[in-house]
Amino acid sequence: MSRLLLVGAALAGALALACGDDDDGGNDEEYFQGLDAVIVRADERFEEETFEDISSAREGLENVAQVFEDAAAEFDDLEPPDDLEGLHEELVESTENQAASIDEVAAETAEDLSPEELGPLFEEEPLASLTADAADSPNCRLKAVADERGIEVGDIGCDLDGEEGEDEGDETADDGDEEA
Repeated sequence: MSRLLLVGAALAGALALACGDDDDGGNDEEYFQGLDAVIVRADERFEEETFEDISSAREGLENVAQVFEDAAAEFDDLEPPDDLEGLHEELVESTENQAASIDEVAAETAEDLSPEELGPLFEEEPLASLTADAADSPNCRLKAVADERGIEVGDIGCDLDGEEGEDEGDETADDGDEEA
């Protein structure tokens, strides 16, 4: 009987290990793939939904804020590896703060401002700094970790070269950027 209990306990322990260990956090590869998937979905929403059939700049800003809010919720659902928990929380908080700030700007934007006038709002403060990539942003620091660990991901919201769109693996930096 005691031998049967020992075998049962050993099987239960093996099964618990096989089913995952909550103490170790998420898997690096799965985590970064999850981050990448959230960013891809958000980018698609920006392109497909955010500015389609809007009647005002305010409505466009509200749509942008909603994309950020949804991305923050999706980030929050990811399970980061233990060593990235703090940086992951910064990412969630940063994305939530971006959404809230964009919502504030939307509330202050005149209802009759046309959709065509929306673009310039992103070139002015506070939106310019909210949506600009910065090397010390959580996105870029996570991208650096993925690169260090040899995990291939898209730009995960860190595009320091300023080029939008497809990244076909051309890592060549253009040091001749024109800044006046």
